[in-house]
Amino acid sequence: MKFYDFVIAGAGCSGLSLATSLAKANTKHSILLIDKNIHTNQDKTWCFWDTPNSSALPYTTTVWQNLTFYSDNYEKKEKILPFNYVGVKSGDFYKYSYDVLKNAKNIDIVEESIERIYGLESGACIETKTQKFHCHFLFNSTSITADQSKSHSSYSALKQHFQGWLVKTEKPVFEKNTATFMDFRTEQHQEVRFFYVLPYSEREALIEYTIFSKQLLADEAYDEQIEKYIQEKLQIENFTIIEKEKGVIPMEFIHPDTTHNHIIPIGIVGGALKPSTGFAFSLIQKQVDQIIKSILSDNLPLFKKKIQNRFSFYDTILLHLLQKKEINKSAIFISLFKGNNIGTILTFLSEKTGIFGEMKIFSTLPVKVFIGALIEIYWPRRIKDKSYSPIYQTIR
Repeated sequence: MKFYDFVIAGAGCSGLSLATSLAKANTKHSILLIDKNIHTNQDKTWCFWDTPNSSALPYTTTVWQNLTFYSDNYEKKEKILPFNYVGVKSGDFYKYSYDVLKNAKNIDIVEESIERIYGLESGACIETKTQKFHCHFLFNSTSITADQSKSHSSYSALKQHFQGWLVKTEKPVFEKNTATFMDFRTEQHQEVRFFYVLPYSEREALIEYTIFSKQLLADEAYDEQIEKYIQEKLQIENFTIIEKEKGVIPMEFIHPDTTHNHIIPIGIVGGALKPSTGFAFSLIQKQVDQIIKSILSDNLPLFKKKIQNRFSFYDTILLHLLQKKEINKSAIFISLFKGNNIGTILTFLSEKTGIFGEMKIFSTLPVKVFIGALIEIYWPRRIKDKSYSPIYQTIR
């Protein structure tokens, strides 16, 4: 049995970000990073928006200054001031992270499946099939909790699931500086379904099919729709598939397990996720920065219960509506983009708008639908459809 100051359970985005930041901070702490799979290949793409004058990330990124939105009857293209839209390929992120970690003498990496995590009187313990490690603090980005059960939100099983192709075309067809944020020109099947396109050059782009629903599709179903979209909407006949990626993100309020002071949830299980959009990358980086500051000031444990604000209330309403079969959910997004600049929408999603700006945004949305949602959330006994759970508990 070996002892560490810190153990980081999970080597995904949050675990690797924390390990790399600790290595760069030159702390004297002994650190273990452990996961059943140490990924180094390109398997996903993270996107976020940020202001151009923000600090540049140390790994390769792609930046788009313009975003487009499409529906059957409406389209727009805008420069998204004051933001840039930024893409990070996981392969570049992994390479940078492990290049940093291999030079950190105080950090060990173990590739084993985690069997158990539990708290001790003055620390925590993590077990694999063959080893046991003790530590002062354990940063947990896995779904394994201190009582060995998986964490579940009190809300729903709604997911954002997607599959994408990185394609290369014979002729220049993409506009390198312009990404497609949402393209609703596809059958909705009483759900929210759209494509986004991230060009890396005039001949190379990631084309992703995204769905908001409870049920996932077979891989072939995603592929069929991507091929149809490329041929019919993008009108590209000759292309090569370079690689594929897929993923699933919970669209729910995550309630971090904080039952033990020495086990600190991070990443998605630590609440670094905006449930209405699935965007997590920039929130994870902010969370890691907070942890590093707390470690350097000897101020652990740092986890505080997240205060529900008005943006949590807005997310609650949207998530409620996304589960209702009887409404045209894509119409909500179309109204939003018709009535507002894309930069304004991104400011709102960043939770940096003022109340008067938010009222202006809401005035562009279908009022009756949102009033109906408010009634159903606050007076759940009136709900006739019992196939989804009311979430008024999360905002009271």
